[in-house]
Amino acid sequence: MSNDETMEQARFIFSSVVMMRDLMFRAQRKSAWFAKRSGLESLTLPQMHAVFAVQARGEVTISQLAEALDVSPPSVSVMVDRLVEKGIFQRRHCEEDRRKVMVCMSPKIDGAMQEFEETGLVVFADIVDKIGPETTRKWIEVFGEIRKAMNKDDLVGWESIFRTQMKRRGSKAVPESMHEVGGGKDS
Repeated sequence: MSNDETMEQARFIFSSVVMMRDLMFRAQRKSAWFAKRSGLESLTLPQMHAVFAVQARGEVTISQLAEALDVSPPSVSVMVDRLVEKGIFQRRHCEEDRRKVMVCMSPKIDGAMQEFEETGLVVFADIVDKIGPETTRKWIEVFGEIRKAMNKDDLVGWESIFRTQMKRRGSKAVPESMHEVGGGKDS
């Protein structure tokens, strides 16, 4: 495959992902409860990334959050301070090692984040309904291959985050790997 063809395909995939992201965020911004009562509408983009990272992981240390966001621990510490002041995050001492401080979502925000996620799922469920089961299976297979192609550094702990998210959603069959979702050719 020529470099031009590869770049054209990459451009199409990238623009499709951006369209899906924008569709999801538009739907989520329309959620009145989320926007008005959560207090998240006033956050900066880096603060929202921190909120999503903590929400996905459950709780983290400052170092873990800094690694997930690819910023320095002192920068993350300042950001966490601001988010604690706003009532979005809470800090608590780790039960196993009292020297470690854990950062987690405040109960006030946890419900808003669940609504945010559910709204996004509704958007994708609508897409799945529109494209039908055969195309959906192909989509899952393609995304499975994309995940396989990503190296460990690209994923930064996403495998365990994925399993945690599946358990939170009450999935009956929590796969050992994201690659098992949707089956594949043998399903």
